[in-house]
Amino acid sequence: MRTAILHVPGAEPHAFGPRNRFVAAAAWLGALEVEEADGVARLARRYFAAFGPASRADVAAFTGLAVATLTPALNALEPELVRLTDERGRELYDLCDALRPPADVAAPLRLLGEWDNVLLAHADRTRMFDDETRRRVIRKNGDVLPTILLDGVVGGTWWWRRKKEVATLEATPFVKLTRAVKAELEREAELALAILEPTATSFRVEYVA
Repeated sequence: MRTAILHVPGAEPHAFGPRNRFVAAAAWLGALEVEEADGVARLARRYFAAFGPASRADVAAFTGLAVATLTPALNALEPELVRLTDERGRELYDLCDALRPPADVAAPLRLLGEWDNVLLAHADRTRMFDDETRRRVIRKNGDVLPTILLDGVVGGTWWWRRKKEVATLEATPFVKLTRAVKAELEREAELALAILEPTATSFRVEYVA
């Protein structure tokens, strides 16, 4: 009942198989073990590397740990962290050597998969979508749809299908797309479809109203 195990992927491309596969954590990760405090600090460091800048509440929401539990780890990481303030006056943390482009630098278009952590990694998710968009992306049963990021903000959803040798990405944008943005989306779609359907011989994009 207390053995550390992991749910691991199978041979299926970009997916877990129809049957769950579990292995001993040590067999997958190696036998390295650390004290709990070191483990929490490592978890926080990895979080900031992926999702910083972020607040203590953000780290707590993502990890499921109480802010009080995280505080000693953040204090221990202090030499590695820089403190920032957002436009609402909230204190944020980030790794000192992390890339932080200026606010006027446009983020590239990206296609995120189902349940992508970028959408779920913060207590305040309005940096990614407003309430109306959230209702279109996160279903009542909790499912998170694949999304299209436009300049770092959710601007639509997508899915894909395969018919014979043709793989098609169906894009449902929430805003009107310019010709340049469509071209960028189609480049990203070809990269995604090559992973999702590696045996397809051609790729295309359809826009769904």
